[in-house]
Amino acid sequence: MSTEPGSMAGTAGARFLLACGAVYVSQTLVTTLATQSMPALLRDAGLSLQIVGLSYLFYLPWVLKFLWSPAVERARHPLPGNDRSVRMIVGGQCLLALILLLPAVLSLAGITLPLVIGVMLLLAALVSASVDIVTDGLLIDTLRGEARFDRGNLMQVGGSYVGVLLGGGGFLLVAGATGWPRALLIVSLLVVVISLPLLITRRPTVWLAGHRKRPSLLKALARREIRQGLLLVLLLGAGVRTAFGMLGPMLLDHGVELSELGWLFGGFSALAGLLGTLVGGILARFLPGWWAVTVVLALQALTLGGVIAGLESGATTSVLVTLAGGLFSSMAAGFVVIYSALMQLTSPSQSGVDFTLFQCSDALIAMIGGVVGGVLAQHFGYPVCFGVSASLALLATLVLVSMNVRNRAPLNPHQTDLEPA
Repeated sequence: MSTEPGSMAGTAGARFLLACGAVYVSQTLVTTLATQSMPALLRDAGLSLQIVGLSYLFYLPWVLKFLWSPAVERARHPLPGNDRSVRMIVGGQCLLALILLLPAVLSLAGITLPLVIGVMLLLAALVSASVDIVTDGLLIDTLRGEARFDRGNLMQVGGSYVGVLLGGGGFLLVAGATGWPRALLIVSLLVVVISLPLLITRRPTVWLAGHRKRPSLLKALARREIRQGLLLVLLLGAGVRTAFGMLGPMLLDHGVELSELGWLFGGFSALAGLLGTLVGGILARFLPGWWAVTVVLALQALTLGGVIAGLESGATTSVLVTLAGGLFSSMAAGFVVIYSALMQLTSPSQSGVDFTLFQCSDALIAMIGGVVGGVLAQHFGYPVCFGVSASLALLATLVLVSMNVRNRAPLNPHQTDLEPA
């Protein structure tokens, strides 16, 4: 029914994980470029804030990608034992580079159309989100035999923060020196170059289904593990997501300059995130099951509580910035341990579909949390906003402690929904 899963230990496994991490770098690079760097450049070019604000539509493919994830999963495994993941990833990355290349070439030829740039970036986000489905599925399939998803998620989250550095501050620096069209040309080349190692890297033996049922969203939602996972995504994300959107406005209102805030949400947040990624990897490595998630949630609740104490006591700007760094790090650690745990709940026959559902749910919670946090801060003040966030994080911590103690935390049942060979 399946091949024996190979070990990820050794040089080959490390190279494979690094190659996957490079793909995650390029995906986040493109998203950050579209949602952070290009809006700044468009505003600098004199476009209205209303047009610039439309840049957040680039998030839509990442929220809605669950809709086409079954089709992507079927294309990834068209026949029993046939895995097209690597070819689909590299092909998608090359298509992504071509899409980014078009507006750059047009601009260098003297044709600058904001609408064309917007459409191309939206297409780039669509392709990047689809490649992400394939990459996640490949990574989960490869790691399934060892149930060591922390290694893969370390590459996933770490690569994402490197992408934030390159697509945010890195792109703006190059664009400032050479102009955005040439900077976009460099990004196009970089996307291809960092994707090629996956094509030439020898893969460890991958878990492959003998006969798979047709992947679908209904099959995912019919599984108890997926429903449990979706509820946990809501529980685990509600706290920190409610506060995060108000972190920037809170710092501005407490004396942080706009230029300092740009640095804070650029290089500083990415470096703090990389540190948190390492911490999350260590926790996932040494703490069993969902205990690593519980510890990270407790850290998030503690950090949010520190922000409240700082606001109430009139803490200095440097103290608030330090607490913001702690929140960046704890969020990154949370991404590693939570998604590592959720990966174990995915079905072997449609891992890409199941994991995409978790990701899209988290993105939706981020959007809702941002709106709720804004309402709370506007009408009741920042301490109430962060207080509600800390309370939700603490509640999630207590729930998970109870589930862990009573052995009610969801575990991978090691069952498959494969048809008999």
